[in-house]
Amino acid sequence: MKQIIVYGKNVFNAIVEKRIKIYSIFVLESSSCLEIIKKKNLKYKICERKELDNLTSKGNHQGVALLIDEFTYTPLDEMIRDSKKDGTILILDGIEDPNNLGAIIRIADAYALDGIIIAKDRQALVTSAVYHVSTGALLYTKIALVANLANSIAKLKENGFWVVGAEANNNLSFNKVDYKDTKIALVVGSEGKGIGNLVSQKCDYLVNIQMFGHVNSLNVSVATGILINEIVQKKRE
Repeated sequence: MKQIIVYGKNVFNAIVEKRIKIYSIFVLESSSCLEIIKKKNLKYKICERKELDNLTSKGNHQGVALLIDEFTYTPLDEMIRDSKKDGTILILDGIEDPNNLGAIIRIADAYALDGIIIAKDRQALVTSAVYHVSTGALLYTKIALVANLANSIAKLKENGFWVVGAEANNNLSFNKVDYKDTKIALVVGSEGKGIGNLVSQKCDYLVNIQMFGHVNSLNVSVATGILINEIVQKKRE
């Protein structure tokens, strides 16, 4: 298996908590992580800031970086099998910015979603930057990497999921759909292109977020948070 450099205090804490295999730790002598490293008797190397900057491509490493195995994606069938009886899965269609992907993963963890489905093409995959932006939430989130979103949606439907797509050019408000007592798969697309036509045609509902100000669009991670909050709160009523 290939390995990857990840970085940041929250990522470090999550990796230690989850007991993920660590091949190397690179740390500044001034880092607060050093105390935990010594307490856990982990192998480490004291580095200068310039060395950490180079290891992390000048990412915001916060004084610590780790070499671990690349992220392991979850098979779609396994995600569906393990989903809750009234669970929620998030489908991302063409989210190419790793910062948006990382922020969406934080949302998925915060609301205890059953997982995220992403496509292999036209989509940000899990990288060091995504680890960092997710602040460790990635390690608690199942992500399925699939070849075809439309086919994956068909499989979800076969397993009892209702599919809701977020589409700006639609008159049905997101808070007018009954999300209770059923499995929901929410599809969100990129800010520029939205959901692809084939994926859109597979949705049972297409909903929008009503806005009343001067700007007619939201950052995709913000929109996802609004939609997921509504779905989860409706399920909890």
